[in-house]
Amino acid sequence: MRLGNFSYEWRNHFFITICTAYRNQIFGEVVDKKMRLSDCGKIAEVCWCEIPDHHQKISIDEYIIMPDHMHGILCLDTVDNRHAYYLNQKPQHNRLSVIVGSFKSAVAKKIRMSHPDLFPIWQKSFHDRLIRSNIEMEKIRDYIKKNPGKFDNNSDL
Repeated sequence: MRLGNFSYEWRNHFFITICTAYRNQIFGEVVDKKMRLSDCGKIAEVCWCEIPDHHQKISIDEYIIMPDHMHGILCLDTVDNRHAYYLNQKPQHNRLSVIVGSFKSAVAKKIRMSHPDLFPIWQKSFHDRLIRSNIEMEKIRDYIKKNPGKFDNNSDL
């Protein structure tokens, strides 16, 4: 769900959660409270780290790839795009949904090259939360870091 009257094109930090289809544990496993990435998990990590290479004024903060989902903080700094509104143009390349959608697409395409039977890769859409303060940012970073310690490899959701 998106906030109806909120501009996702401006400078903001977002906490993103993306789940695999059916919560399939394709990205690896948690061993001794540490994430051990599978080949699919390594693909997801590489694609996540490459987001700034494909989208201007985007940076990656803390993230974790888990067996059946991932969490990450995306920092969008697109204030230079303000002039586009005066020209009645939307700076589409920096919209949050476009960024996450292109990430999911790249991961799915690369995974299907080596695992053609693995389909679908992702659950529809994603969850995002606007980070509104430094305190909230630190809490989310801590949550991401501690996520493997809370994960149950045998959970049935």
